[in-house]
Amino acid sequence: MARLYGACLGLLVFSAMILCGMFAGNSVQKIVLRALAGLAGGFVVGSVAGWIGMSVVRENAAAPGGDRTKTPEKAGEAEAPQTAAARK
Repeated sequence: MARLYGACLGLLVFSAMILCGMFAGNSVQKIVLRALAGLAGGFVVGSVAGWIGMSVVRENAAAPGGDRTKTPEKAGEAEAPQTAAARK
């Protein structure tokens, strides 16, 4: 997952850098060097984001306790206010 995010973000940044360089009228050498730097930076940022996302998914999948969602019946019962007599 981390490599996939890294590759996708790297290619997205690469293509964006090429397009922006072409619209700005830069030389081919400058466009390619900046695009390659953007590719490397995008890969690193995407890989870190994918690694964080994967660790969050693994942590929540391995958490004990089963289903922590509340059904409407349970949510209504758990959050019902108590009367003063019931609190004493």
